[in-house]
Amino acid sequence: RIDKAVQKGAIHRNNGARKKARAARIAA
Repeated sequence: RIDKAVQKGAIHRNNGARKKARAARIAA
């Protein structure tokens, strides 16, 4: 989900990475 948003450019790469890390932490 976040990956697609980053690819489209809706989210800045750094922002996407930060959200992805946070999401991964919550998922784990």
